Amino acid sequence: MLKDEQARELLLRCERIVGHELPGIRGNLRRADTRAAAVWEMLVIEAASELGTVEYEPSLEGGSPDIRLSPSGARPVCIEVAYLYPRFWREERQSEDVCRWLWAEAKRRAIPACKVKPRFDGDSSRRGPIRKLPRQQERKEFLQRPEIADFFEAVSANPDQPRACSVSGYAISVRYDPDEEGPFLSVSGLVQDAPRVVDEQHVYRVLTRKARQHRIAGPRVICVGTDQIPALLSRQSPVALKTQHAVEAAFSKFTSLSAAMIFCIESYQKKQTRGQLFANPKARESLTEEEERLLCTLNLSRWRYCAPLPKWEQTDNEYHRRLEGIASCEFGDGYMRVEVPAHMVVDAFAGKRSIPDALHICDRDPLRALRRVLDDGWVIEECALKGGNLELGDAARVVMKLVPPPSSVYWPGGKVERSEA
Repeated sequence: MLKDEQARELLLRCERIVGHELPGIRGNLRRADTRAAAVWEMLVIEAASELGTVEYEPSLEGGSPDIRLSPSGARPVCIEVAYLYPRFWREERQSEDVCRWLWAEAKRRAIPACKVKPRFDGDSSRRGPIRKLPRQQERKEFLQRPEIADFFEAVSANPDQPRACSVSGYAISVRYDPDEEGPFLSVSGLVQDAPRVVDEQHVYRVLTRKARQHRIAGPRVICVGTDQIPALLSRQSPVALKTQHAVEAAFSKFTSLSAAMIFCIESYQKKQTRGQLFANPKARESLTEEEERLLCTLNLSRWRYCAPLPKWEQTDNEYHRRLEGIASCEFGDGYMRVEVPAHMVVDAFAGKRSIPDALHICDRDPLRALRRVLDDGWVIEECALKGGNLELGDAARVVMKLVPPPSSVYWPGGKVERSEA
């Protein structure tokens, strides 16, 4: 999804498009449980504005759709916007908590956390495996359970032997792999959201819910998006119900739906959306071929996306607040040109963190030359501000030309020796 800096710019654009402030969207952006849905709605508003005139929540006979798109010289099309959250997000949050507990306990016992691999399963149901997990306030009790305590004691006593244990009463097991070199942490298990019947499938549920909201004349299109549902991503499970089957089932039940557009934000691949339009052959108001072609040009890949926004407030939101940007440096003939994200310079002035620390420069890092010239006292000869691009996720950068320090006239022989007071 988008970072705070990007969402702010997108909000201002959408308010200019519709010609008034959007208090509902502004309120939804302030709450974790509606934040991602509000961003998705703004993305669709901006993309739709490129296809024609956009009205937001117009009062029509039979209801008030999210968007009324009026292409030039063509009839209006009503667009409903829907964002899909994980159905079992609370269990996912609990699962993340359990992983943190186990890895923290491993670290406390001087066991490499990458060698400790949690797994989550669950009881079978129509909706998929259901996990039974400890609550957030049960951390101490969970780690003191005999299975967990004995597991860590055995690993500490003999770290060269693999170990495994299951936690009775919970859908949790833990494995220790002495050959794992890391550095990444890993977790495995069954996907919770794996419905076996169509009426439990994400897309079917959202299409039928949206179809019941209004009774509006004219073509109606539901624009569904997500970056948090594994079954809708390109790495779709072969046992999951196909999206097309869910769409067809919804269309057969609601002829008021003209079409559905399903988009997946590929957060960890090309940072783009992958979408498909499904037309309802039984619709009372079918889309024309020209209308289908127009809607297929809806561009939701303008912005560079980052990791999904969780449905709960986190203790550290800095990652989702600002664009990090990319630092770079290159040597010339007797100088070094450095580009550093502007906010890192501000943080350095504020004393929050140094630029080398912010860039996580280490001895093996390509930027280690920057640390070396800073330690050697190189000075700034030129400095300029290079604008960023919010759509591309590119932060503004400070561009500096560093040169070796001039020779000293007071102490030409080298460094000054400090004297004790």
